[in-house]
Amino acid sequence: MLKVQLFYMNIADISVSSFPFVSRMRSERISSSVCENVKKQYLGVELLLNYYAAKNDLSVPVQYSYNDLGKPIMPDGSFHFSLAHSGDIAMCAAANEDVGLDVETKRLNRFSLSKKILSDSEFAEFEATDNKADYLIEKWTGKEAYLKLTGQGLRFPMKQISISGLRVLDNEKKPLAYVTQGRLSDNAAYAVASYSVHTIELTQVSVDDILKTISAFDSQYTKI
Repeated sequence: MLKVQLFYMNIADISVSSFPFVSRMRSERISSSVCENVKKQYLGVELLLNYYAAKNDLSVPVQYSYNDLGKPIMPDGSFHFSLAHSGDIAMCAAANEDVGLDVETKRLNRFSLSKKILSDSEFAEFEATDNKADYLIEKWTGKEAYLKLTGQGLRFPMKQISISGLRVLDNEKKPLAYVTQGRLSDNAAYAVASYSVHTIELTQVSVDDILKTISAFDSQYTKI
């Protein structure tokens, strides 16, 4: 069974005054952003990715590229990963096979979006449920994790797929992938998607954890 290592951290206290062990592309994105919290989000996911690499004796900083669909990949195929952030949460999923990850910290109260997000069968369930916000966020995170798995992203119409239990289905109920969903708190929901049955190993990480791990791996990286 595929094991997905899932790391998350609170980025509220991260300083972006300097950011070693980050890829060149991510450094450029951090530098070009005018929003402080977005900078922290970009830095947070990159720190988690490098934390995973250091723990597994892989090269730091991680140098990745993008495929034709814009999905981040390791050129040598050494591992697969997906990054996600929302609010003060940054997350990284890593595995030996393709994986997709989403996290959301905002409740989806714009119910007018439901017809664009939900399949016909899901919309019927949505109309009948009392807890519409939680239902909508569950479907959204599951579908976005799947679309990040495939690399299609939000270019693909969400209503053409359904989340049913641990499976992602097309409109003909054909299984497409497996999905695991959970919550970090009452206000933070996440989903992980893969083409294989998987288990999740969820770990909360602090900046100190990252510093200690990467410093032990390579003593030249000693501060953020």
